[in-house]
Amino acid sequence: MKVVSQDIVEAMRAGLAGQTTAALMPCYGISYNTWRKVQSGSAIRRSVAERLEQRLLGANAPSRERPTHF
Repeated sequence: MKVVSQDIVEAMRAGLAGQTTAALMPCYGISYNTWRKVQSGSAIRRSVAERLEQRLLGANAPSRERPTHF
């Protein structure tokens, strides 16, 4: 289990159109329940936390280094 850093949470908040599963799933691949855990500082599965970090780091990387799909 792993806690997502507040820097990542803030970056995620900035990129959200809404706080529903319909908005969260295409953007970050997580459900509303996982989002609530992330926001509250609760631990989530390590694989999910690492995937979120990679998505956010990929989005902030120069365009030639960004992943083309998730």
